[in-house]
Amino acid sequence: MFASVACWRTKARRAGETTPAVFVSSLEVEEGFRRRGVARALVEEVETIGREEFRAKWVTLSVNKTNVVALQTYERLGFSIDGDEDGGMMRVLMDPLRLVQHRMSKPISESA
Repeated sequence: MFASVACWRTKARRAGETTPAVFVSSLEVEEGFRRRGVARALVEEVETIGREEFRAKWVTLSVNKTNVVALQTYERLGFSIDGDEDGGMMRVLMDPLRLVQHRMSKPISESA
C-alpha cells in the first residue's frame, strides 16, 4: 500500500482574520487502496498534528477544479470550497492558480 501526505503550518484568512492553519500540499492513496478510509485517516492525523503541535484552527488545501473524484472525497471529509469573499479578480491576480484550482478548508475540532 502507498499513501502519503505532506503538510506544513501556515495562516488562513477567515472573515478578515488570520488564523493558524495546516496546509495539505499533497494527499495521495494508491488506487487499489482507495475507498477504505485511508484518506480519512490521513486527514484526521493532519488535524491531530495541526491541533496539538501547531495550535491550528483550520486545515486547508488546493485541488484541481477538474479533479471531480478528489473534490467529492474532500467534501465527504468535511472540506468546503473557499469563497471569494474579498474580491474574486483580486484573488486571482494575487494567486493565478485559482484559475485552475479550488482552495478548500475545514475547521479543526477542539478535541479528538
